[in-house]
Formats: sequence, structure tokens, C-alpha cells
Amino acid sequence: LCYADDLVIFLDSSDEWPSLSSLLTLYGRASNAKVNLQKTIVLSLSGSSHPCWVQLCNSENVAWHDHTHDTAIRYLGYPLYSTEKQLLSYLNAKTDKLRTHMNLLRDRHLSVRGSGMVANSLLLSTLWHLLRVTPVPAKWLSEIQSLVYRFVLPFWPRPSWNTICKPKKFGGLGIVDIMSQKYGLQLVYIQRLIKS
Repeated sequence: LCYADDLVIFLDSSDEWPSLSSLLTLYGRASNAKVNLQKTIVLSLSGSSHPCWVQLCNSENVAWHDHTHDTAIRYLGYPLYSTEKQLLSYLNAKTDKLRTHMNLLRDRHLSVRGSGMVANSLLLSTLWHLLRVTPVPAKWLSEIQSLVYRFVLPFWPRPSWNTICKPKKFGGLGIVDIMSQKYGLQLVYIQRLIKS
């Protein structure tokens, strides 16, 4: 799988490494480009530890990743994980980044309507890529919803989340409902899989 300068290669066993190494060398000679092995990570798809792979990675000076690691590997913004701890580590980092972005935007003293527009276009839009294919805990989505809710309406009392998600012509702010969007994005993905 290739996208720009990101490359994923699936190998069945460590015996295939010499063939891969040979092909990468050949590619380098033909293209005058070089694969950076210092940025290469060998990932166990099952999450299991494999001594033969660990030994190979040590000898080739390549990173190894399995269920014993605390963090997930990222590929094109998606987390590749084998444990809940790895997923939560990724999601917590995502939350921190969103919170930092919100704090920067608060300094602009936006109106309620302006905050709603910014929430849709700059904050929530960063989640849609992730929610399309990654199942996330409902608790995490509730936390994100709460952060966005307080960003858009930093006062008390405030209307309900359902109210601000209504279209503007019905008295809302048109905020995209996170749960509904998650189901919608996943439904589109499932429909595409069924049709292909």
C-alpha cells in the first residue's frame, strides 16, 4: 500500500525480508531514492510477539511493534493497534491536540455563531477521517462532545446539545452531531464495501 511517501508492505514470514531488501535496493538504484529504514516499523498484525521477527529487527536496526508497546502506530492518520491501551493512548493524544486548538481559538473571542462555524470546520472535521473506519469508545466521543459543547457555549445556562445541533432556521447552530456523523460515515464505508 503506497500513498505519497508512506509505504506498507505485508510479509508472511521473516524469510521474505532478504527479497524485500533486494527489491528496495533495486528500486533505489532505479529511482535514485532510498527507503529510510530508521523510520521503518515492523508491526505484528496479530499483536503477538515473534522472536524471529524481533531478532531480525535488532540485526537490521529496524523498530519492532507488538502488543507490549504502550502506543499505537499511525498510518495516514489512522491508528494501527492491537490493544485497547494503544488505542486509548492515540485517542488521548487526539483529545489533547483538540483541547490545545480550542484554547488558541478562544483567544479570538468569537461569537456563539462564529464558534459554531469554527467547531464544524476546524475542530470536528479533524475527527471524520478517524471515525470513518476506527471504532472508538462511546466514552471518548462523549468527552469530545463535551469539549466542543463548552467551546461553543462557554456560559451558563446553555441550551442542550440537541438544540445546538438543529439547523439555524430551527433555532440551532447547525453543529454536526458527533454520534450521528460517526454512524453516517461508517454506513457509507460499509455500503462501498458491499458494492465492490
